[in-house]
Amino acid sequence: MERLTEALARGLIEPSHVDRAVRRILSVRSRLGDLAPDPHDDVPPDTLDSLAHRELAREAARQSVVLLRNDGLLPLRPGTRVAVLGPLADTVLTDWYSGTPPYTISPYAGLLGRLPEVTTHPGTDRITLHVGDRAVRHDDGPLALGDTAAEFDVVDWGQDVVALRAVDTGRYVGADDTGALVADRDGPGGWVVRETFRLHHRPDGTALLHHLATGRHVGVAPDGRLSVATGDPAVFTVTLLVDGAAAAAALAAEADVAVVVLGNHPMVNGRETEDRADLALPTGQAELLRAVHAANPRTVLALTSSYPYAVGWAQEHVPAVLWSAHGGQEHGNGLADVLLGAADPGGRLTQTWYADAAELPDLLDYDVIGADATYLYHRGEPLYPFGHGLSYATFDYADLRLSTTTARAGEEVEVSVEVTNTGRRPGTEVVQLYTRQRRSRVKQPLRQLRDFARVTLDPGCAARVTLRLRTADLAWWDETRAAMVVEDAVHSVLVGRSARDIRLAGALTVTGGDATAEPAGSRVGAVR
Repeated sequence: MERLTEALARGLIEPSHVDRAVRRILSVRSRLGDLAPDPHDDVPPDTLDSLAHRELAREAARQSVVLLRNDGLLPLRPGTRVAVLGPLADTVLTDWYSGTPPYTISPYAGLLGRLPEVTTHPGTDRITLHVGDRAVRHDDGPLALGDTAAEFDVVDWGQDVVALRAVDTGRYVGADDTGALVADRDGPGGWVVRETFRLHHRPDGTALLHHLATGRHVGVAPDGRLSVATGDPAVFTVTLLVDGAAAAAALAAEADVAVVVLGNHPMVNGRETEDRADLALPTGQAELLRAVHAANPRTVLALTSSYPYAVGWAQEHVPAVLWSAHGGQEHGNGLADVLLGAADPGGRLTQTWYADAAELPDLLDYDVIGADATYLYHRGEPLYPFGHGLSYATFDYADLRLSTTTARAGEEVEVSVEVTNTGRRPGTEVVQLYTRQRRSRVKQPLRQLRDFARVTLDPGCAARVTLRLRTADLAWWDETRAAMVVEDAVHSVLVGRSARDIRLAGALTVTGGDATAEPAGSRVGAVR
């Protein structure tokens, strides 16, 4: 608004320009029905939270779980004693554009009652803070110095960003509109997140507390209250009461299996305006995983995050690794269904998981072709490829057939394959069809997904799965012609379990395309 006002004052825009822009916005909203009465206004709440809707939410949660690695530890056997550990073990976080769930089931709650013994610990450090000989306390109002120290859990969300949770109330510390620190928040949230800090440790063992939203250090006001609106930063003595990793490891040692639930907080580092410097797990979470695994090698890593992580250590050392996005109200039940084998993990990755951030181009380099980025062009060996996801069953592919080996541009080709469940339990397979154009005037993808199909089979059963290849989808944008073109070319037809796990290959010759476009480079412009 300030910039618009300045532009008006400087004569860069006129009121008529604003009026025209507003008319366009309102016109689109009107055509979309956004200005009409909400048809859901009369729907009662019990309909929205019906048993059918709850089951649908649970099905969506279980279908989204991707099994990345499994050496046989999963599914868990009946009677297994489990410790569910980590900052996301007993919480469900809503994503940036999520609605408000009517209830939430955490991973711990999802397993509770379905196994004989289920314990939990967040794996977070517990501390007290002092300034000189005065303790940081909190009652009903702002944090202040006093005689009795309040205890806080330190939740590590990565890149040295932490949240402080008051132990006695479970509420988070944030800065209010006056700058005073208060422990009355549900958690980090809002467009401006006012509940995150960095602890800047000093050589003498003390620390400064930096408030990220304001960019200021926490100080002490004349009345003893902690605030980011004071002048000088306070020097804190941090006393460790509970080593979170050690406490979690102790529980893991007493259990048959440890399930470590790690990931990100969508409001802290899973949204626009928030970029990561690397692909690593938060330092505290990585240390927690290693401590738990050392105490109990029978460890499952359950990642819940808005994006991939470079978890090479886990892939090498941890028997089982799963991933899902923040799964909504039934996340815990859906995850538990997969862990216990009540459901086969049906999710597949929709992105490449790189082994290291060094494989990625610069953050502001959007030329995926020139940078060999994404599954389309990446030549390295990913940690987990696009389309990856394991089942508790095993599958065999055979007898690849194409309805024709030669097709004209604009036609459709059927590609079929026989899939057999060679495992000992029912399983779900996602059969994926990729193509690669063998010769072209321009750089083509190494592989590109064209179709996929999901099939569920009992042990020993087989099914013929048919996929469709539309030759029109083989077109690419020719900058020299300002048009989409399909070249006369031979395409490899690849069928498999992921972009890197191809089981069968064939060939398709496409004719009748546009082979007369100007050679690439004859005009200045970007050519795919």
